[in-house]
Amino acid sequence: VLRTLLLTLSSLFAMARHRPWEPLLIMAAIILANAGLVTVLLINEGATQGELLQSKQGLTLGSIITSADSRARFTQSDYATLRKE
Repeated sequence: VLRTLLLTLSSLFAMARHRPWEPLLIMAAIILANAGLVTVLLINEGATQGELLQSKQGLTLGSIITSADSRARFTQSDYATLRKE
């Protein structure tokens, strides 16, 4: 790794003699690309640990569901409809 780094730096310094701005632009592009990658990785990690992705249950978690009319029975199709929402 160190040898590759030294070779890269020596080629950038050799290029800087003829075109001084190109190595700086290359280094700036690498730094910006690295910062963008780190940002995306942090956002993805936060999303996977977040409550929205981890809790697959809906709003009815821990709730008791009853019908609006106490005389009406809660059917299996009503329950299936609520589970889909």
